Formats: sequence, structure tokens, C-alpha cells
Amino acid sequence: MEQLDEYATTTVRMFPDYADTVLWFPEPVPYDVAKLSPALVRDLQDWERSFYDALTHRARWRAKAAARRLDKRGHKLAERVASELGQEFSVEYRSMVDSEDVRNVGVSNAPAANPDAAAAFAALVAASREEHERIEKLMAEDGENFGWFAYAPNSQTVFRSSEHPHGRPPTQVLFLGGRSGVGKSTVALALQDLLRERDIHHALIDGDNLDLAHPAPWVEHPDARLAENNLAAMWGNYRALGYSRLIYTNTVSVLQMSRLSMALGGEVDAVGILLEASDRQARRRLGQRERGGSLREHVERSKAAAKRLEQESPEDVHRVNTSGRTPEQIAAQLLELIGWE
Repeated sequence: MEQLDEYATTTVRMFPDYADTVLWFPEPVPYDVAKLSPALVRDLQDWERSFYDALTHRARWRAKAAARRLDKRGHKLAERVASELGQEFSVEYRSMVDSEDVRNVGVSNAPAANPDAAAAFAALVAASREEHERIEKLMAEDGENFGWFAYAPNSQTVFRSSEHPHGRPPTQVLFLGGRSGVGKSTVALALQDLLRERDIHHALIDGDNLDLAHPAPWVEHPDARLAENNLAAMWGNYRALGYSRLIYTNTVSVLQMSRLSMALGGEVDAVGILLEASDRQARRRLGQRERGGSLREHVERSKAAAKRLEQESPEDVHRVNTSGRTPEQIAAQLLELIGWE
């Protein structure tokens, strides 16, 4: 199981939209939990309202100048949050204009200007560590029967993805990640063709479809973990029919292998592969399916995702360059890496 990273222990991310707060550590932190000063909370809320006011009904910037003004305010607010939290924490702020501009604001050798806020975030760190240790202990004691279960309250049905007869093979899963436009779906289908030719039984699940809804479930119900619960239910049904190999695609799947493996349940043999592509290549692919403002937004998100994946992907994740290669060539390399026969 991966260790807790900086986004659960020292680095608070700050950005508008997606939740009723601009603070994430690593999940959204409500203002009443954060214990920031009332004046700072009001300014953060006003900043987020200004963000929405600066967008059209199609979520486009009314003017780039508005985005630059919001960025300037955002940097100042990040400094104020960092000042209230003190030297034990830093605040990461990513520019709305340039996704490559990521600033980490902190105060070295300075006590917290707001001890209550510092104590609140320290409590969140302690809770994350306690939960992490609890899960590690449970997995060590009873890993075979530990995992995510889905429960349907109306029928009172429990989907137990980890229950399986003695001697049943472990789940072998390929977590295939990568920025938008890198070709994850195309490569996954090419890999599926290779496996089918070899009569290697497997299933393919696109993680994006597990919580695809409006409003976004991870925003409206962040504690529901809908994607993990749906994965547990779906994989439990596949396992009941004898499947033991899974290709799972999702942009950040290689960053979530531990929790996704728990959702699959039982013994899991996981391989993480990160597909990589240049900005130019990703833009060209995105241009085949997006237009105008939508294309610009997807390109910027793809750049941000690429940087995050490069920085945060575990060392044991295989990195595969897709530039100048066909999906079939890439799929052949993936088959060698996962070693399915």
C-alpha cells in the first residue's frame, strides 16, 4: 500500500469550482472544518464567486484579463492561507491562465498566525494517518477478505467482490493511465484485440464511466466513493463468471492503484502503465474530437494532468511513450509488460 503523499500531510491545494470550498487536503475541506479566520473565509468565498462571474454560461472566460486578475488575487489568498497555517504546511496554487505555472506558498520558520486553523489541519493529517494505518492493519490481518463492498439498500443485496472459492486465481489488473489525448481507449481496444487473438480471457472497464453523471458525484457526494463502489459491484459480477484479468483505463488510475485494488477485493496483482505523449501530439488527437473553446479547455486540462502524472506517479509504474507509434505497437509492448498468457 502506498504511503501518504504530501497532499494528505503537508500541502494544501487551493482552486475554485468543484466543491463548496477552494481548499483540498486531499479531499475538499469545508470552511467550518478549516477554522480559518472569518475575514479570510469571506475573501475566499468572494474570490470563488468572482470566478463564476468571470465565466460565460458555456464555462468560457469572458475575458483573459479577468482570469489574470483572479490569478493575482488567488496568489495573495494562498499567501494568507499559508500564513494562518504556519510552517508545517504549504499551499499549492495553479494558475488559471497558465497550467504550467504552479506555485507552492509557504512560510518557513514562522508560527501559525491562526493556531486554530493549524490545529484543524494537523487533526486532518492525524485522521488520514490513523485511517491509513487501520487499512494497512486490516489488509495484513485478513487481506483476502478485505476490500470494497457495494450495498443496494432497496434490495438489501451486498456485492462482495472479494468472496471467492478456495483456489481461485488472484485478480490480475492493468491500470492504464495517461493524459487526455494520449490514446488510452484506443490502445486498450488494441490490447483487447491481441488478448482475444490469444484466447486470453479478460474484461475491459473504462473508469470514466463509473461515476459519469451530472451533477458530478465526486462533487455532490465526495464521501460516497461511487466509482470504487461501482467497480466493486461490476468486478464482483465478472468474478462470479470466472474472469480474473482486467484492463482498467482512467487518466489518474496509476495514482489510485491502492484504493482501486481494494475495490476489486481479494488478492490483486496490479501493474500500472502510464502512457505519455507530447503536448503537440495530445492536442492533435484532442482536435479530432473537440472544437473551439472546448478544445482549448481540454488541451489545458491535458497539460495539467500530464504534469501531475509525471510528478506523482509511483516509481514502479511503467512509462510508455506513444509518439510515432501505432496503437497495435503500443499494445504489443503492454502485453509484454503485463505478461498475461
